[in-house]
Amino acid sequence: AFKGFGQVIEVSDTAKTTTESGIHKYWAGVAKTNIHAIFDFGLLTVKPRERQVAEMRRYSKTATLLVSLRDDYLLVVAPPTPSIARRGFPDPAKVKVFMVAKEQAVILNMGVWHALPFVGGKEGLFLVAYRDGTARKKISETPFKKGEVIRF
Repeated sequence: AFKGFGQVIEVSDTAKTTTESGIHKYWAGVAKTNIHAIFDFGLLTVKPRERQVAEMRRYSKTATLLVSLRDDYLLVVAPPTPSIARRGFPDPAKVKVFMVAKEQAVILNMGVWHALPFVGGKEGLFLVAYRDGTARKKISETPFKKGEVIRF
Protein backbone atom coordinates (compact mmCIF):
# COMPACT_ATOMS: atom_id res chain seq x y z
CA ALA A 1 0.00 0.00 0.00
CA PHE A 2 2.99 2.32 0.56
CA LYS A 3 4.57 1.60 -2.84
CA GLY A 4 3.64 4.91 -4.54
CA PHE A 5 5.07 6.96 -1.67
CA GLY A 6 8.44 5.27 -1.18
CA GLN A 7 9.80 2.16 0.51
CA VAL A 8 9.32 0.45 3.85
CA ILE A 9 12.49 -1.11 5.20
CA GLU A 10 11.92 -4.15 7.38
CA VAL A 11 12.98 -7.75 7.83
CA SER A 12 10.08 -10.04 7.03
CA ASP A 13 9.67 -13.54 8.42
CA THR A 14 10.40 -14.95 4.96
CA ALA A 15 13.50 -12.84 4.18
CA LYS A 16 16.68 -14.83 3.59
CA THR A 17 19.91 -13.58 5.10
CA THR A 18 22.79 -12.55 2.85
CA THR A 19 25.43 -13.48 5.43
CA GLU A 20 25.14 -15.06 8.83
CA SER A 21 27.35 -16.30 11.65
CA GLY A 22 26.90 -17.22 15.28
CA ILE A 23 26.81 -13.54 16.26
CA HIS A 24 25.20 -11.72 13.32
CA LYS A 25 22.70 -11.79 10.49
CA TYR A 26 22.74 -9.40 7.52
CA TRP A 27 20.00 -8.81 4.96
CA ALA A 28 21.27 -6.98 1.86
CA GLY A 29 18.99 -5.17 -0.54
CA VAL A 30 16.03 -4.57 1.79
CA ALA A 31 15.64 -1.20 0.03
CA LYS A 32 17.46 0.71 -2.67
CA THR A 33 17.46 4.33 -3.73
CA ASN A 34 19.60 6.39 -6.07
CA ILE A 35 21.67 8.86 -4.04
CA HIS A 36 24.25 11.08 -5.76
CA ALA A 37 24.76 13.68 -3.05
CA ILE A 38 26.01 14.16 0.48
CA PHE A 39 23.27 13.21 2.94
CA ASP A 40 22.61 15.02 6.22
CA PHE A 41 21.60 12.83 9.17
CA GLY A 42 19.73 14.57 11.96
CA LEU A 43 17.52 13.91 14.96
CA LEU A 44 13.91 15.06 15.24
CA THR A 45 11.62 15.09 18.27
CA VAL A 46 7.86 15.29 17.89
CA LYS A 47 5.34 15.83 20.69
CA PRO A 48 1.96 14.11 20.76
CA ARG A 49 -0.78 16.22 19.17
CA GLU A 50 -4.31 16.04 17.83
CA ARG A 51 -4.65 13.70 14.88
CA GLN A 52 -5.38 16.17 12.15
CA VAL A 53 -3.53 17.64 9.17
CA ALA A 54 -4.27 20.99 7.54
CA GLU A 55 -0.92 21.37 5.77
CA MET A 56 1.92 19.22 4.49
CA ARG A 57 5.52 19.57 3.27
CA ARG A 58 7.58 18.01 0.48
CA TYR A 59 11.17 17.95 -0.69
CA SER A 60 11.48 18.12 -4.47
CA LYS A 61 15.23 17.41 -4.64
CA THR A 62 15.72 14.58 -2.15
CA ALA A 63 14.41 11.30 -0.87
CA THR A 64 13.95 11.23 2.91
CA LEU A 65 14.84 8.46 5.37
CA LEU A 66 12.74 8.34 8.56
CA VAL A 67 13.52 5.94 11.43
CA SER A 68 11.76 5.98 14.79
CA LEU A 69 14.19 5.48 17.65
CA ARG A 70 11.42 4.92 20.24
CA ASP A 71 7.95 3.73 19.26
CA ASP A 72 5.47 3.07 16.49
CA TYR A 73 4.04 6.15 14.79
CA LEU A 74 1.54 7.32 12.20
CA LEU A 75 2.82 8.77 8.95
CA VAL A 76 0.51 10.94 6.85
CA VAL A 77 1.44 11.17 3.15
CA ALA A 78 0.02 12.27 -0.19
CA PRO A 79 1.40 11.66 -3.68
CA PRO A 80 3.50 14.26 -5.46
CA THR A 81 1.56 16.88 -7.39
CA PRO A 82 2.61 19.00 -10.35
CA SER A 83 4.05 22.32 -9.36
CA ILE A 84 1.70 25.25 -9.85
CA ALA A 85 3.90 28.31 -10.26
CA ARG A 86 6.64 26.30 -8.47
CA ARG A 87 4.39 25.74 -5.48
CA GLY A 88 1.68 23.10 -5.95
CA PHE A 89 -0.68 21.83 -3.29
CA PRO A 90 -1.20 18.47 -1.61
CA ASP A 91 -4.44 16.73 -2.67
CA PRO A 92 -6.59 16.04 0.43
CA ALA A 93 -8.55 13.38 -1.47
CA LYS A 94 -5.34 11.34 -1.86
CA VAL A 95 -4.04 11.58 1.71
CA LYS A 96 -3.13 8.23 3.29
CA VAL A 97 -2.24 7.40 6.88
CA PHE A 98 0.15 4.53 7.60
CA MET A 99 1.13 2.97 10.90
CA VAL A 100 4.90 2.47 10.92
CA ALA A 101 6.30 0.04 13.49
CA LYS A 102 9.46 0.91 15.39
CA GLU A 103 11.12 -2.08 13.70
CA GLN A 104 10.61 -0.43 10.31
CA ALA A 105 12.17 2.51 8.50
CA VAL A 106 10.70 4.50 5.63
CA ILE A 107 12.27 6.13 2.59
CA LEU A 108 9.96 8.79 1.15
CA ASN A 109 10.32 9.40 -2.58
CA MET A 110 11.23 12.87 -3.80
CA GLY A 111 8.20 15.14 -3.93
CA VAL A 112 5.96 13.05 -1.66
CA TRP A 113 3.84 15.29 0.55
CA HIS A 114 4.07 14.41 4.24
CA ALA A 115 3.28 15.70 7.70
CA LEU A 116 5.50 15.41 10.73
CA PRO A 117 5.04 11.96 12.32
CA PHE A 118 2.22 11.46 14.81
CA VAL A 119 3.27 9.77 18.04
CA GLY A 120 1.34 8.22 20.94
CA GLY A 121 1.58 9.18 24.60
CA LYS A 122 5.20 10.34 24.76
CA GLU A 123 7.54 12.46 22.68
CA GLY A 124 8.90 10.66 19.62
CA LEU A 125 12.55 10.60 18.58
CA PHE A 126 13.47 10.08 14.92
CA LEU A 127 16.57 9.73 12.81
CA VAL A 128 16.04 11.72 9.61
CA ALA A 129 18.29 11.80 6.56
CA TYR A 130 18.01 13.80 3.35
CA ARG A 131 20.20 15.66 0.90
CA ASP A 132 22.63 18.03 2.57
CA GLY A 133 21.36 21.60 2.64
CA THR A 134 17.67 20.65 2.85
CA ALA A 135 17.38 21.58 6.54
CA ARG A 136 19.07 24.96 5.99
CA LYS A 137 16.42 26.01 3.48
CA LYS A 138 13.16 27.45 4.68
CA ILE A 139 10.90 24.43 4.97
CA SER A 140 7.37 25.70 4.89
CA GLU A 141 4.15 23.82 5.33
CA THR A 142 1.69 24.11 2.44
CA PRO A 143 -2.00 24.15 3.38
CA PHE A 144 -4.56 22.27 1.32
CA LYS A 145 -5.78 24.52 -1.50
CA LYS A 146 -9.30 24.98 -0.10
CA GLY A 147 -8.34 24.98 3.58
CA GLU A 148 -9.42 21.40 4.22
CA VAL A 149 -8.48 19.58 7.43
CA ILE A 150 -7.97 15.82 7.47
CA ARG A 151 -8.85 14.15 10.80
CA PHE A 152 -7.94 10.56 11.54
